[in-house]
Amino acid sequence: MNQQSGARAGQIQAKTFMQGLSKRVLDHQRPESTIRAKVGVGNRSTWKRSPPKERNLTTIRVKDEQRLHNGAVAPHHALTWTDGPPPRTSENQNSLNSAAADITRKKQQAIAQDAMTAATRTHLAFQYDAKSLSLQTTIQSVRPFAALEEANQCLFKQATQDDHVVVTKETIFHPQGGGQPSDEGTMTAVGADASGAERAPVFQVKAARMDAVHDGQVLHLGRFASPADGAAIRPGDAVEQAVDAEKRLLYSRLHTAGHVLGSAVRSLLEDQIPGFDELKASHFPDSAACEFRGSIEGRWKEPIQTRVDEYVSRAMPVDIDFWTEDDFRREGLERLIPDRRLLPPGEDRFRVVRIVGAEVYPCGGTHVDTTDLCGSTVVKKISRGKGISRVSYTVSDRV
Repeated sequence: MNQQSGARAGQIQAKTFMQGLSKRVLDHQRPESTIRAKVGVGNRSTWKRSPPKERNLTTIRVKDEQRLHNGAVAPHHALTWTDGPPPRTSENQNSLNSAAADITRKKQQAIAQDAMTAATRTHLAFQYDAKSLSLQTTIQSVRPFAALEEANQCLFKQATQDDHVVVTKETIFHPQGGGQPSDEGTMTAVGADASGAERAPVFQVKAARMDAVHDGQVLHLGRFASPADGAAIRPGDAVEQAVDAEKRLLYSRLHTAGHVLGSAVRSLLEDQIPGFDELKASHFPDSAACEFRGSIEGRWKEPIQTRVDEYVSRAMPVDIDFWTEDDFRREGLERLIPDRRLLPPGEDRFRVVRIVGAEVYPCGGTHVDTTDLCGSTVVKKISRGKGISRVSYTVSDRV
């Protein structure tokens, strides 16, 4: 290649290089772009990326001594320009507003999530005083149903987007679980915030569940009596919880009657059916039943009913106590020792229900004081399948 051709090639190379650099300099004017410059090293070249810093005045210095040795471009070529903010249009302004709103929403969700995670377990007041139907406590958090984690949303099959979920420091509401339905009722604001209003703000509780994400917390699902009530009840406020007394009594009667039925079946069949054991129970009004391992033939229905009637008529006391694992062993009831993971942090005692003169059950539910308060308890049906027997029952409407 002669000297003239080499010079010409160098000029073309330098021109191409500067065109590419100019395009990248112009790209920097975009709000979120970065500056990129190609730097030659020997016979190789690499891209270096750096974030934009000063926007009002920027200087790019290109060093490429190897490629520019022929003098087509000065070894140190400086480009200087003023890079002010890009012109704003209604379209990009709307985009910025939308992005800012999204960031704010995510921050609020993160704050709510951190508050829920840091919160302590909900104290289950009904387990210590089942006779109390009201309780004053403090709001820990209030969230729209839509803001719940997916696992918690799945707990409430009948919820709508108009519902909210409230967490309190303590609760008198029995959450659905252990075969017992959820309590219903209200939370009414108390204190200075509510005193000036014509009517105290009210949150209507229609269901309660144990939180599936935050261990030991109780979620109260419901709806504010009015939008103004929703704005008036906030974390830190005092509220008066009140359960529906009629439903609580029905659920308590059904729960105690279930244990009466279980005690009656065990007393009759434990030695008659190989591998016999009590499994689980439902104490819902429309599906109350106890399940047992082993096949219970239909001929046992009448003897079971007779034993149930006996236990109910004797008005046997129903005692609530808290036992350690050693207490179960001392009573010869090792088979009933629950999983220790069910204990609250720092606790070593399990809640138990004893029907005096019959059986003991690890149980967190609500109960009547004596068996006669169950009312008339009727054994409806015995069904069998796959080695499991199900004995269904019902209680009278009134005691």
